[in-house]
Amino acid sequence: MSELVPIPAALFQLAGQPPFPILDEQGGDIAATLGGAQPAERLVYVAGEQIPDLRVHLLRCIPRVAGNLQVEAHLRAWMLYNVLTFEVAALFDSREAPPSSRNLLEVTRAVGREGALWAASGQVQSYRHRYLVGETFSSVAHAVNTALYSATIAAASGEENYETLQGVALAAVFADIALEEEDMERARIDKATILMRRFGVPSVGAVAGVLARYAHWDGSGTPRLAGGGIPFEGRCIAIAADYDILVTGGGNEQPRTPYEALSVMSGRQGNYDPTFLRYFVRLIARMRVQEDEDRLAAAS
Repeated sequence: MSELVPIPAALFQLAGQPPFPILDEQGGDIAATLGGAQPAERLVYVAGEQIPDLRVHLLRCIPRVAGNLQVEAHLRAWMLYNVLTFEVAALFDSREAPPSSRNLLEVTRAVGREGALWAASGQVQSYRHRYLVGETFSSVAHAVNTALYSATIAAASGEENYETLQGVALAAVFADIALEEEDMERARIDKATILMRRFGVPSVGAVAGVLARYAHWDGSGTPRLAGGGIPFEGRCIAIAADYDILVTGGGNEQPRTPYEALSVMSGRQGNYDPTFLRYFVRLIARMRVQEDEDRLAAAS
């Protein structure tokens, strides 16, 4: 039997009956049992070879889920994280001949809508930490994590325009695409912006964010921008990307715990917008609390 991929059962209430088998832990088809309300913690499974079909199914459904208050926040987060992962993986697999940007634009638009909902409510949520921190660094996971962290920082700042939030997420996907290939920051930026043009990214803010990826708040970075002169997108990305690198061990870093990573970043305060960094520290603390609550709920 191929690998089984776990999925929250409640998603299929929202997304409709998929055109592929839904399985239990033993691989038995249980699609007929999915009628009616599903417990939030119930997991069902999809066979690994059905992942391309799952990708298409979730992509079709995401406009109905993102920013929909009738859908539980953790389910919206699960869908956004996984659909964005599918689309970023497709981007990374086809960099020499990029596919249509339509799918990636649709998903980052959904990320923007979700962030706008959080900002407008004044109750900025956060993605479960377990979704975002893997055991080892990977370029795809780093792009996804940076996009979601960055959009969350932007929402925490009070930004409610979903197009601006989409631009933040788009910029974050591309910002470190050459992290493992180039030693020089300028070369990484050049590769990222070339790919964005080839891919047809329409957001001026997204391009500005990538160009400012290595700008420092105190003016010591590349380019020599400082303070509020650094584009909004770049200020969000600098914090999000550096944190993910520190906790996953990218860029020749040793993997650190979340609190160790934040401690390192606090020693680099000249690099970051101090207000945005405070937002981010609070968001990570909230993620850790959510993890503890999840563990207690699972044990009870």
